[in-house]
Formats: sequence, C-alpha cells, structure tokens
Amino acid sequence: METETSNVEFARFLKEYLAQRFKMDVNDVGVMELDSPTPRPMWQVFLGLDAYVMACQPGKPETWMKSAGRILRKIEEAREG
Repeated sequence: METETSNVEFARFLKEYLAQRFKMDVNDVGVMELDSPTPRPMWQVFLGLDAYVMACQPGKPETWMKSAGRILRKIEEAREG
C-alpha cells in the first residue's frame, strides 16, 4: 500500500515537473503507471498528443528529482531522434 501511494505521489510530482520544464499547462501533461511484468515500474507520459513509455523506479521522495531528470532526458532524446 505504501508503494502504491508513493507511486501516485511520484506521478503527481512528475506531471508538475514536466509541465514546468516543457512550459506546458499541467492539464496538458499526463503521467500514469502501467501494469508491468518487470520488476521496474513502467510509466506512460503524455505531453499534449505525444506519448512516451519508459521504465523508472521512483524510489524515495528524496530521489524523485533525480528520477524525473532521467525521464526528462529520455523524452528529450526521443524527441530529437
């Protein structure tokens, strides 16, 4: 239960972080955890009409900024490629 709550809070944090970084309205950004058979949670991120899926273990709240930075880099790489 604690991990589930933690993941919901991480999704909310990540949504706000990405909205700020991409200068978007927070309502145009979506983040959700997907059911995944892998040990690392899979996340789907929507930026407007663009969607990205990536694995990320959010960890403790103290490490969320680092996790969000990794996700940001993966999105930027996907947009460039």
